Amino acid sequence: MRTAVWVLVGTSSLAVAGCGGGGQTPQEPQQTQSAQAPATVPAVPPAMSINALMVDWVDHAAHALWNVEQPGQAPKDEKAWREVERHATQLAAAGTLTALGGTGQADPGWARLPAWKMYSQQLTDVGLASFNAARNRNFAELLKNNERLLATCESCHKEFKPESPTEGRVHDPE
Repeated sequence: MRTAVWVLVGTSSLAVAGCGGGGQTPQEPQQTQSAQAPATVPAVPPAMSINALMVDWVDHAAHALWNVEQPGQAPKDEKAWREVERHATQLAAAGTLTALGGTGQADPGWARLPAWKMYSQQLTDVGLASFNAARNRNFAELLKNNERLLATCESCHKEFKPESPTEGRVHDPE
């Protein structure tokens, strides 16, 4: 009984404190750590350059999707479709990651540009659309998304890296 009374008193005290205590003026809410951080600093700092992410992840996944267009390379079974889904997932996630910037010299500046954010979002969007096409086993839709992916990649490279799209990093052919 005594424990129940103390629980009731403690709970009542918390409820009264949570209600603001009547006629007191509300205090300004304290700013959180994330609210104090500059808008250009992501919550989790980038671990690598955008270029490394592009070559090792985006380029690899994009070529896997484009390769399904080669004679005899269309996904034929569940395992092959799941592989297409995985590569599309990589592209969707990479769009988000590239929007955050990276450790490369130009990366922080790029990440602040509206055009960069637009291309990053387009990469995410086409990755999601390709994932859905693969999930639905819709090869025709996958091919349409491959065209969108190519257009996004070419447009971004034309604007941001026209002379050296890989900075010396070479895509390993499959």
